[in-house]
Amino acid sequence: MRQLIFILIAYILFSCQHKERIKKSFVTFEFESWNLAENFILKYNGGDTIYLKSIFPEKENLFSVINENEKEDLLESLKESEFDYSKEYWNSSMEDGQTYKFNIIHLNRKKDSILIHEGKGPKKLYDLAEKFKKLIREKKFKKK
Repeated sequence: MRQLIFILIAYILFSCQHKERIKKSFVTFEFESWNLAENFILKYNGGDTIYLKSIFPEKENLFSVINENEKEDLLESLKESEFDYSKEYWNSSMEDGQTYKFNIIHLNRKKDSILIHEGKGPKKLYDLAEKFKKLIREKKFKKK
C-alpha cells in the first residue's frame, strides 16, 4: 500500500511539472540566402513545419516537419528583442558574395527586415544564418 501511495504522489508531482514554452512573437519569419551558386527562402510561422522555396539553381517548393526541440530552438533564436530590424549592412563595393535577408511580420502586422552582405553586420546574424543553413542540410524536405 505504501508503494502505491508513493508511486501515486510521484506521478502527480512529475505530471504537474511542465516545460515552459516560448511564446511566438511573430506571424511569419523568412530567411533568404543568395549568392552566385544558390538562392533560397526558408519560411517559418512558429508551427511544426518549415517551408523552403528554392529559386536557383532549381525552382522548387518544399516543406519539412520539425520536432518539438527544433521548434523551441527556432522560437528562442527568433526573439524579437534580440534583433535591430530595418537595418542594412551592405558592402558598398557591391561585389559578388553572400547575402542574407531576414524578414519578419510581427504580431501587430508590422513588417521589418535586415539585410547583410559580405561580412557586414553583427556576428549574431551570421550565426543565425548558419543555424538555418544547418537546419536545411539536416532536414529531409518533401515537395509541396
